[in-house]
Amino acid sequence: MTAQPNQSLIDGITCLQELSSSSRPLGNKELAERLGINVVKVNRLLKSLQSIGMVEQNKQRKYVCGSGIHLLAAQSLHNSTILRASLRVALSRAYSDRTLAIGTLWRTSVIYTYYALDTHSPLEGLSGYRTTDVNESTIGQALLAEKVGINGSNEDYSGHIGEELLNRLPSITQQIQDTGYYAHFVDSHYIDNICALLRFEGMSIGLAFANIHVHTDDMQAYVDELQVIANAIKDECLALVDSEV
Repeated sequence: MTAQPNQSLIDGITCLQELSSSSRPLGNKELAERLGINVVKVNRLLKSLQSIGMVEQNKQRKYVCGSGIHLLAAQSLHNSTILRASLRVALSRAYSDRTLAIGTLWRTSVIYTYYALDTHSPLEGLSGYRTTDVNESTIGQALLAEKVGINGSNEDYSGHIGEELLNRLPSITQQIQDTGYYAHFVDSHYIDNICALLRFEGMSIGLAFANIHVHTDDMQAYVDELQVIANAIKDECLALVDSEV
């Protein structure tokens, strides 16, 4: 018998995720409206999260992330081999003609763990953390295509992503399987974004060059460079695993 998901646990984590991605403190009513959850339930969930230090209230009685979530974030980053490895490799690279982005997928949101514009130093890329809707991210679309088309996820995404993207997922999946990358075409001759995927210990991340304008005849050099980065991350992952044995 398949275990049924615990909806209260799901709602609590959803509250925490929405709060942690907000740029400002949120009251329980606003949070309830954002999530479409009854305000009484949201208030109860927030009080439970507050009791274990995951959220706190400011002087205006609005909620912010507590020290518990910062501890959890640090622990999860430290214990994720692929995230640690990808950040180490990213910090060793600087590009003056493109954006380097690294991200992962949660539901229909892309979380960028590294995002360095062409005007940024690698260290500034560490502060490039942001979340983006999957409809607006090549990394997100590639990871979603992998999850649905390659790994066979049975989650129903209709109503959560745009119909246009939903219809394109099979072709994105096919492009990844055929070439090892996903390129976003501006027209039949130029791309503005190209992404490759990397998986280690059950977790997938996307690596992308963005904010480019590259003719298809010159695209292979970008593909090759993404592969160099992916291989460096794989090697770093293996080195980290070996060092912890």
